[in-house]
Amino acid sequence: MDKRQPPGVQIGNFDMGECFCEVTCRLGHDTRLFNIGRAHFVACDRCRTCIWVGSNLMSGWRQENEAVWEQNSRSVRGYRMVEPWRGGPSACSPRSACWASYQANICLFSPIHFDSSGDTIPAADWNAAANAVIDAYDLPPFGTLAGTNPDASSLRNWGHVDKAKWLGFHQIGNRRTHDSFALLSEIFRAAPAVPAINGEPYYDGMENAEGGSEVAGLYCRSAMYGSVLSGGAGTSTEPEDGKAASGAARSRRPRNGRCGRCFRGRLRARCGT
Repeated sequence: MDKRQPPGVQIGNFDMGECFCEVTCRLGHDTRLFNIGRAHFVACDRCRTCIWVGSNLMSGWRQENEAVWEQNSRSVRGYRMVEPWRGGPSACSPRSACWASYQANICLFSPIHFDSSGDTIPAADWNAAANAVIDAYDLPPFGTLAGTNPDASSLRNWGHVDKAKWLGFHQIGNRRTHDSFALLSEIFRAAPAVPAINGEPYYDGMENAEGGSEVAGLYCRSAMYGSVLSGGAGTSTEPEDGKAASGAARSRRPRNGRCGRCFRGRLRARCGT
């Protein structure tokens, strides 16, 4: 019996189907779906190949443990890891969970744009609504982190992850001077640790500095280095020449105990995983 599926999105020897649970081998071999942490993989033992198909798309990994993940890892030792597909949306169904996970690969969710605590409902009411979403639907399905643009500090606005279970990272913002960097250090010292960023630390021309001037440039560099050296995972400013200035610093281990695709894998070396 020919077990091959009608051709769809094909990567190496895999046919990706309509979602992660429908990945098959183009050669008709049996495949198996397994987890390593919150990450899901499909392997073909005949072809000795393996492909990542997403993270946290189903909750079964939460009932597993390190011993299971170590055994799963050993089961594909020596296999060729097929590079996940990086094509465009015209190449597969928009319903494909695999494509959706790649789109989320560069995203951070911000469900509440909390620039100011004035003229809005209390932060506690926003927090209760966001926690209710997590209770009903769990964390974002592709391991994508969620946070908010804050009124100074998301840690001070919402509390830490014990009070705001929907938060995957913390952020400071809407403060333009160097005395705000201590808010990042406060987040850095919070336990359990989560990544932190400084969002909108400075825009060229703010704080009565003429746009493009040396003073504006000093503000930009202060925002970049001050954020990084105060414990931020990253920061971005709009400096005097109009080009983005950014930096990355050590990020502490996230609260789920393993980096996975936290900050889409870019900070893995800095987390020690």
